[in-house]
Amino acid sequence: MKEKIKKLVNKNPFLKDIIDEMREKKKRFSSKFDKNIIGKENSLKIDPTAFFNNCVIDIDGNNNTVIVDKNCQLNNLKIHIQGNDNLLVLNESVKFNGLFWLTGNKGKIEIGAGTTTEYNVMLQISEDNLSIQVGEDCMFSSNILVWTQDWHHIYDLEGNLINESKSVIIKDHVWIGYDSKILKGVTIGSNNIIGAGAVVTKSYEEENVVIAGNPGRIVKRDITWKR
Repeated sequence: MKEKIKKLVNKNPFLKDIIDEMREKKKRFSSKFDKNIIGKENSLKIDPTAFFNNCVIDIDGNNNTVIVDKNCQLNNLKIHIQGNDNLLVLNESVKFNGLFWLTGNKGKIEIGAGTTTEYNVMLQISEDNLSIQVGEDCMFSSNILVWTQDWHHIYDLEGNLINESKSVIIKDHVWIGYDSKILKGVTIGSNNIIGAGAVVTKSYEEENVVIAGNPGRIVKRDITWKR
């Protein structure tokens, strides 16, 4: 039977091209990332057109899901998930280089379609029930940190927690400059620019503004930007 199918394919250039393309996609997909998955009901839902280069997927826990949509390009990327019921979603045509860090339970990171990065972009969640939501067509430069917590708790003298962890939202078409930091609880409005080296510690939902400095503040209004 195998010989008959082989002869049929060889006689039909169209079928041969399709099969060769499928083999190439499978080879490209399977050879470009390492994975280490421990636990139950963990799921990788990766479109065959996604491109991986020097990537690692490391999961330790149960019921975690990684979704990579079509035409994503992932280079020098590490996905580290430790806990249960976490979700990572990379929508269509995302280009990413850096680290996704999810340690906790029921965390979510989602990157909107067409969003791109240069190198060494780190999105980090380390407590339960937190999320980082990045909109469509955002542009990240390099050496950027986005996190939802301070890593260590701080209390007042009565024992009350004063640095509660909070989710982060970056809306559509936001340009984030080199060496910027987006801290816990921040929402960034659409069509904004975060200047190089900015440390954004509070939300700026106003659109079409430039945010710069440490701490970040609005330095210019009524702007837009193109790639």
